[in-house]
Amino acid sequence: MRIFLRALTLLLLLFPASCTRQQAGTVKGVVVPQGTAATVAASQNGKSIRSVPVEADGGFTLVLTPGTYRITATASASDASRSIDAVVVRPGELFFLPAIDLAMPMGT
Repeated sequence: MRIFLRALTLLLLLFPASCTRQQAGTVKGVVVPQGTAATVAASQNGKSIRSVPVEADGGFTLVLTPGTYRITATASASDASRSIDAVVVRPGELFFLPAIDLAMPMGT
């Protein structure tokens, strides 16, 4: 009987945690020109949530909880940055962003 009660208690403690966990979604993209040293960040309501460095080929991957994000790429060697607003991340889905061009002049 004790073993049963311990097992039941453990199950009840673990079950709510597994039910509240949200399945992540993935955002993938590329920063151009290739070879640009940059960081890509996801933010919500002005709060930084996660950032990743851009790979040598320009690619990046952000794994995020479901929600709506602003994705910003910022070049390391200059003030160049570009943002994409209202990127919706859904559970278990892969979202591909258009190329983020850090060489284009602002306003184009």
